[in-house]
This record gives sequence, C-alpha cells and structure tokens, in this order.
Amino acid sequence: MYQKEIIVQDSLWQSFVNGSREAYARLYELYVRPMYLYGLHFCDDRQIIEDAIHDIFVRIYVNRERLPELKNVKLYLLISLKNTLLNHANSKSFRFRMDISVCRQLHDQSDLEETIVRKEESDRSRQLVAEMERNLSARQKQAVYYRFVEQMHYNEIGAMMEINSQSAKNLVHSSIKKIREIYPHLSGAFLLLLFSSL
Repeated sequence: MYQKEIIVQDSLWQSFVNGSREAYARLYELYVRPMYLYGLHFCDDRQIIEDAIHDIFVRIYVNRERLPELKNVKLYLLISLKNTLLNHANSKSFRFRMDISVCRQLHDQSDLEETIVRKEESDRSRQLVAEMERNLSARQKQAVYYRFVEQMHYNEIGAMMEINSQSAKNLVHSSIKKIREIYPHLSGAFLLLLFSSL
C-alpha cells in the first residue's frame, strides 16, 4: 500500500511539474486534508493552517518548473507546512502536540450508531493518550506520531525532525520503552491500535 502510494505520488508530481493542471488539482485533493490534520498538531488557529496550506500550493504552482524531483510528495508537503507554520509562530508556542480530539472528529466518517459503540474504547484511548502527553517529551510524541500515525519510515522521520535515521529509530524505540514502563499491562497490539486511532 505504502509503495503504491509513492508511485502514484511520483507520477502525479511529474505530471504537475510538466504543466498538468489536472495533476495539480489532484495533488491538492489528495493532500489538503492530511496537511490540515497535521497542522492541527502544531497550531490551534485553523485560519493560519488554511493560509499556510494555500501559500504552499500557490508557491509550488508558481515555481513548478524549478521544483525538485521528489521521492515522497507527502513528506515534502508536510515539511513545507511545518516550516511555514514555524515562520508564523514564535518558537515558544511552536511544539508538537498529540491532542487528538479535533483530529478524531475530522477523521471520523462513521454514522451515529458506530460512534456510540466506539465511545467507551475512544474514551479509554483518549485517557491513555493524555497520560502519554504528560509523560513523553515533545520530540518523543512527534516521533511516535510520525511512525505510527503517518506510517513513515525512519529516514522520513529523520527528515521531518532534522535528525539522522538512526536517531529517529532510537527516539521511537525509547518512546515505546517509556510507554511500556508506564503501562506494563498494555500489549503491543493495543499500543498499535491506540496509535492508529490518533
């Protein structure tokens, strides 16, 4: 699945760089929502996030002939968004958060019946995530999010966090070790389920 997504991205990006307006529109459709959800982990102001995404898409359109060849379009767009948001915020307020309440609402496409059935499980997950929020460092939360929610490889996590892939791997592993120390009763399967629901 992941490899197929990369191939589709590469083909669309190449078409866009070669001047296809349809490819540009498709890239926007594919990535505006993931970018918006990602932005919510850094910024509460939805207008700033929307403006940042708009700026990025205008910038890549205007500069399309000079854009680099990409191996991962999504990674490029997420890094662009992070950097754009960083330029809007002062460094004190700019930090990664695992606040999932808004993201969960935006992701949730289920009907009312399903929502009621999942409420208890969701409340438990939210409580555990809140605990992790208190016990993990900002860098650990960020690494865990990239690995388990965005399903990034360690070299991509490294690119997002401006560290090498081995450091990214160590950060993810130390985060999981800390979570297991705090919650020794949690199975690996439950942790995966929890992270995938973020």
